[in-house]
Amino acid sequence: MRWQSQAGECQLYLDVDCSRVTYNTQPSPAVLQAVRSLQQQQQQTGQAIVGRTESYQESLSSSLLSQLNPNTTTEDQLTEAYCRDVDALSSEFERQVAQGAPTPPSRGSAGQSSSKPRACAEVPSSACAVAYDSGDCGGGWVLPIAEGEQRFKFFSSFYTYRNDIDTVGVRAGCILTAFEDSSFNGDQVTVRAGSTDRWVVLAETPGYEHMSEQIESVKCRCDN
Repeated sequence: MRWQSQAGECQLYLDVDCSRVTYNTQPSPAVLQAVRSLQQQQQQTGQAIVGRTESYQESLSSSLLSQLNPNTTTEDQLTEAYCRDVDALSSEFERQVAQGAPTPPSRGSAGQSSSKPRACAEVPSSACAVAYDSGDCGGGWVLPIAEGEQRFKFFSSFYTYRNDIDTVGVRAGCILTAFEDSSFNGDQVTVRAGSTDRWVVLAETPGYEHMSEQIESVKCRCDN
């Protein structure tokens, strides 16, 4: 375990160097066989998750690691399979590092909202919205949310935020829709911000209470 300062908690740390595995690296025979086995399995069973939340078993079933023989796999092959698994999440890791913790933007008072809990920072000007781990922003993690879609799936870099959002701040001119399931389905709420940022403490806001610590995916867009 290692302390993850952005999330404000200890997390499982895997000391794996993936710098040697790139798109141009020739896959090993064992990994190629794992890919073929996984494709065959998906064709036979189907992987579509419609109208419900993806379970951790279903998330893990799409991993190359699940197709390797533990009795014959070498350490190099295991590392390669792991690195090719997490490569699908590399853009999210980069975005998370680039965004970092939110800092007060220089928008002036016109973009600020009086509904903001005192301890919360202003919504970053580079973000569509921001989510907090607590109702008063007094502790825990903070997550800047970019325009587009975000799923808090099992075995992803965003699993920390799954079913753990208490407060959201939406930048002026933006709209955030939050869903109770990880495939943008199930119950949902929408937070629209007009000419000022809008803040919602879910557990304390009528019509939003049922979504407190129940959010598994979000969509956010801005009109300006």
